[in-house]
Amino acid sequence: MTRSLRAAACLWLSALCISCSVIDPVYSTLRVHNAGSAPLVALSVLFPESSVDFGDIPAGATTAYRVASRGVYSYGAFRFTYNGSSIVQPVIDWVGEEPLKGQRFTYNLELTTNGTNAGIILVSVTKDR
Repeated sequence: MTRSLRAAACLWLSALCISCSVIDPVYSTLRVHNAGSAPLVALSVLFPESSVDFGDIPAGATTAYRVASRGVYSYGAFRFTYNGSSIVQPVIDWVGEEPLKGQRFTYNLELTTNGTNAGIILVSVTKDR
């Protein structure tokens, strides 16, 4: 076998081995249950390096699961609209946080208001699977 043919065969076998060892990722999914009495408007849940958009969620409603490509965390930041204004409710520190183990999660959220200010409370996180 010539040197160039041998090199090509090695490259092909290496590529084949690498492609066989890559496992399709199993993404975590998240849904939101609005546990409050007011609608959540234009809601997005923000995680390190990713976000999950949910849109409007009526009081008492639960969304479908949405893919959280970088995992679901035990808490998140939120972007939402209140009285026509876009609000970002950040997380102060993500240092040391890791995604939760599991595939399906539910955030139980509640909108709280105090005059012109609004915020979202993460009432609980449920691991569904």
